[in-house]
Amino acid sequence: MIDHDPSGDPADSSGEVPTAGGTLTGIDAVAATVFAELLEATHLTRPDDIARVLADKVVPLGVTDLVVYLIDLEQTALIPVPGGPVAGRPVLRVEGTLGGRAFATVAVLEADAPAPGRRRLWLPMVDGTDRIGVVEMTVPAPRGRVESRLLAYCERYVHLTAQLILSKSAYGDVFELVRRRQPMSVAAELQRSLLPPLVFATRNLVVAGVLEPCYTVGGDSFDYAVNGDVAHLAVFDAMGHGLTAAGTAAVALSAYRTARRQLLDLSGTYAAIDATLVEEFRGE
Repeated sequence: MIDHDPSGDPADSSGEVPTAGGTLTGIDAVAATVFAELLEATHLTRPDDIARVLADKVVPLGVTDLVVYLIDLEQTALIPVPGGPVAGRPVLRVEGTLGGRAFATVAVLEADAPAPGRRRLWLPMVDGTDRIGVVEMTVPAPRGRVESRLLAYCERYVHLTAQLILSKSAYGDVFELVRRRQPMSVAAELQRSLLPPLVFATRNLVVAGVLEPCYTVGGDSFDYAVNGDVAHLAVFDAMGHGLTAAGTAAVALSAYRTARRQLLDLSGTYAAIDATLVEEFRGE
């Protein structure tokens, strides 16, 4: 893990950026420009272009060779996202690789880089507390270690990367296809489209779930919501297999969400789900 040393010298950079709180100089000014230009560039960017834009816009900070990896659906491998400098980059196993270790431990790790005065970083890519991948990059290290302020900006850049990938994933299939390593059944496609985020955490609560086998799951599903001091949890297991079971579970889950958002109590929620299933499937 990298030791954050607040006494390290800032990166050698110049220029000024005026802000409401004063004028930024040095690495702070460069970082402000990098983030502003990234947000402007990605406003109208296609999902397929995100990896390339992310790699290009961070170069003024001295960062090169930025590669975004997403975790596969089975949580065993990290897959490079196409469009950036990924030529020759292999799929990384979570077990036994530096990138996998950064993902599993949610820690920033570093390694030697081929060029002198540079280090290679592996930074976990996290949405809240949900790990979605890692980012690899090469950064300046003129004294053999990465300057703390540069490291902080790299971590923030990766956090913004996670937000961009999640927001852009709703508009295309590139990120979903990266995460898949085999064909998915229609039933599993339906079930996955209804899932809430797989991980949610606060200081007092952690909720996590997964569907396995993820490519062929049928009638199993779950849902949750955290409203104030109440955590709502539901697990569904529809009778049968395949698309028929998935459809039944989808109806039950939708009825559950409707009842929850109507503020029904537990028994009222059960009755509402039961009535919906009876009406939809004619009492079977």
